[in-house]
Amino acid sequence: MVILMTDSNASALMTSRDVMKYLKVSRTTLWRLTRDGLLTSYRVGGDMRFKMSDVQNYLERHKSDSGDKASDAPHGDSDA
Repeated sequence: MVILMTDSNASALMTSRDVMKYLKVSRTTLWRLTRDGLLTSYRVGGDMRFKMSDVQNYLERHKSDSGDKASDAPHGDSDA
């Protein structure tokens, strides 16, 4: 899945499932990211939503500097 961020979709809201697929992480990992304040979530009714711009900013902050260094970004659990 490739999503290009433009001005029109930067504030678009993504579901938890969308973010899990996009980041390739499990529900548990996504919950940890929000709990630890690494990724901002918004409550809409009883559901969690995420701004596309927040997800992109998270990726930018946690990208690897070189191919042979381990990334700080979490890896998905087996329950994804």
